[in-house]
Amino acid sequence: MKKIKVLYISYDGLSDPLGQSQILPYLTKLAHDNVFIDIISYEKKKIISLRLELIYQKIKNTNINWTHL
Repeated sequence: MKKIKVLYISYDGLSDPLGQSQILPYLTKLAHDNVFIDIISYEKKKIISLRLELIYQKIKNTNINWTHL
């Protein structure tokens, strides 16, 4: 089966409320055996330090690679 690669760019950070409630759950459901997702998101400095580990735990066993700017 062919691998599917997706690049998702979001100006809303994964640590923002929208990222936590909609973006991250949606992408983790899409990331399965044949789907590999690279996420680039723009995070707010004061928020990301609080939620960084939480986000990494959510994507730990998925086909998601996350880069935050």
